[in-house]
Amino acid sequence: MTADRRDLSNLTAPTPRAAGLTLPPRRTAPTTTPHADAGSAREVEPEVEPEVEPEVEPEVEPGFIDVPVREKTERAKPKKAKPPAPAGRKRPYSAYLPGSLADRLKEAAGTTSYAEWVLDAYRRVHTRLEEVFGPPAADDSGLPPRPRPPRRHVERLTSIQLRLTEQEIDVLERKRAELGGPSKSEFITALVELGLDEG
Repeated sequence: MTADRRDLSNLTAPTPRAAGLTLPPRRTAPTTTPHADAGSAREVEPEVEPEVEPEVEPEVEPGFIDVPVREKTERAKPKKAKPPAPAGRKRPYSAYLPGSLADRLKEAAGTTSYAEWVLDAYRRVHTRLEEVFGPPAADDSGLPPRPRPPRRHVERLTSIQLRLTEQEIDVLERKRAELGGPSKSEFITALVELGLDEG
């Protein structure tokens, strides 16, 4: 053994064998505050944590909950084209005649339908309809011609119904337009009157 090394075996007592594997005693941590200076008698104030406001969930009134609604995009259904009416199919063509004229038509038609009688009369007198609905003849007064007033009947009117095809109705409507657009009742009334006069 050298002179620099000291014999320290006598300073520590030998560990008894009965102790076994006992753990060494715990060392207690010093209670001194690390922030305190050794030379100062002033106490260190403990750190105060900032107050945190508790999170409060927003109140939701019942019945007013906004729920996103997915809008349905509906495709426009194509409209089915209406099939054209058959060429021979007939539809009603109504008009009002003075009562006395309707009685004369009924007597003249006999067993013939009103539609057939009126169409036959139109074939015979369609060129004379301008005498009834055409513009008035000009005179030598120099005044412009006055429009022809509509025909008025003071007696009761009777409704008649003609069953005509689309082509027959189209011919009558074109003639009405050529004559200045008299009402349907005025047109059929004049046609029946002319047909009875020639009949």
